[in-house]
Formats: sequence, structure tokens, C-alpha cells
Amino acid sequence: AHVALDLLLMHLKGFSKKALMLINIGLIAVLAGAIFISALALFELGTMQESPALELPMHWVYSVIPVSGILLLYYALRDFWTCLTNKGHAFDRKEEEGKPC
Repeated sequence: AHVALDLLLMHLKGFSKKALMLINIGLIAVLAGAIFISALALFELGTMQESPALELPMHWVYSVIPVSGILLLYYALRDFWTCLTNKGHAFDRKEEEGKPC
């Protein structure tokens, strides 16, 4: 899906390209929220389990999942804001390729 989206983005210009990028970033934010919410349930389940090999509570092992969901959500919201506040003049140039829009 990512390759197909990149191929489509190469052929779009102007508002269409920006709209597709905003939709993409929005879907990533929704996925990050779903990861975070579902990881909280797993984290709660881990409080009752213990790792047999390390003898650590499993909630320590599972704690990385909600943290990664929050980080993914942060970067998605940052990119969404950057894309929204971009005036639309520079997001088609090659030197701006590393930026979200």
C-alpha cells in the first residue's frame, strides 16, 4: 500500500497531493490511537502475568506498545499540522522531499 501511495503521489500536484497526504497522515493517527487503546487492555492483562524466563511482570514487557502508539500519534499529528500550515507553494519542489507535504 505504501508503494502504491507513493506512485499515486508522484502523479498528483497541488491540492490533490496535499489532500491525499492529509488523508494518509489522518489514517496513521487513527491507527496509532487504536494501537494505544488496545495496548492498554494488554497492559492490564500483563499485571496478572509473569515472564517465566526473566521472572518479570509482563506489564513491563507490554509497556512498550502504548508508548510506541503515543510516539506514532505524536509524529502523525506533527506531520498533519505541518501539512496544514504549509502555504502550498513549496510542497511540489524536490528539495522539500523530506517534509510531510
